[in-house]
Amino acid sequence: MSAFLDELAEWVASAQRRRKESLVAFLAVRSDIEEAMRAGYALKTVWAHLRETGRIACRYETFCAHVRRHIKLQRPDQRIASPGIKSKRSDMAPSKPLGQFTFDPNPRKEELL
Repeated sequence: MSAFLDELAEWVASAQRRRKESLVAFLAVRSDIEEAMRAGYALKTVWAHLRETGRIACRYETFCAHVRRHIKLQRPDQRIASPGIKSKRSDMAPSKPLGQFTFDPNPRKEELL
């Protein structure tokens, strides 16, 4: 094998190791990130602080991907159902109909122009 291929194989192994280290570091501070998100801090602020203090070393894009993949916070407009109780389809429907439309294939003469 050529020297380039040896160097390339070593680089690929190193890159995979860095990816795993990034995920491990993220998972180690996951609870802190969740707490900061609940407190209302922006992800960029949280990432900048964690990076500056040396707790994580990944790029912001990688940090956001980890947040999407591993932290699933509910949006404020979602209802929180009690565990074991399934919501019914009728609960999700609006309480008052918006309007009704019925199709009549035979038009009335007085409604035509």
